[in-house]
Amino acid sequence: MSYKDFYEGYWEHRKKIGKIHTKKGHYVPERLKAVVSLMPADGRKIKVLDMGCGEGALGMLLKEKFKDLYAIGCDISDNTVELARPFYDRTAQVDLDNDSLEERIGKDKFDYIVCVEILEHLMHPDRALKKLKGLLSKDGRMIVSFPNIAWWKYRLSLLKGHFPEESRLYHHAEHLHDFTMHTFMKLLKDSGLEPLEIGGEFIPPKFMQKYLPKGMVNGFMRKYPNLFGYQVVIKTKAV
Repeated sequence: MSYKDFYEGYWEHRKKIGKIHTKKGHYVPERLKAVVSLMPADGRKIKVLDMGCGEGALGMLLKEKFKDLYAIGCDISDNTVELARPFYDRTAQVDLDNDSLEERIGKDKFDYIVCVEILEHLMHPDRALKKLKGLLSKDGRMIVSFPNIAWWKYRLSLLKGHFPEESRLYHHAEHLHDFTMHTFMKLLKDSGLEPLEIGGEFIPPKFMQKYLPKGMVNGFMRKYPNLFGYQVVIKTKAV
């Protein structure tokens, strides 16, 4: 089975279990909302490349926020590209590990390149980031994310001797890399990217939510993203 075939199966599975975030009434993951929050609406036209667009949920959110937007959505799965098509000005099937970006999407430069829920799936995430960095405009920003294997709940599973299988949706092989804040920051540095702002999906233990003031809980989560970050989103710039 090829890498592409694997992800065609993955998206067939997503459709089968109903986990399509653009379906009417379905929830949109907090990590995607975090991505949009890192993109200020300052009135200018922006160009966005969503690499790993999935079913198009980010494109849907971008269209809701920005009045003057040009967005391209890319994914390895033909199945998914068709699902995403209504939410972008253009879509393209791209294998980021192997394809030439110029051949697939042209020579455009982008104000934002979004790489969410994809780097852990790639054979060579460092090479992918370097390729994408070449498509940033002069003051462009790249927004990247990773599922944090050092999240507190996963740490408890590992202490009990169990791998946190809930970190996978379809198959244990869907993630080729497991990142923590420390290893992901090293990946960014090695790829020539400098972190500017951290957001994401932070989920504390229930006892903290129950017994501590909300402001204190939020402060702890932001101060210790490697412990409380379930999905961490980082805005970066090229250096």
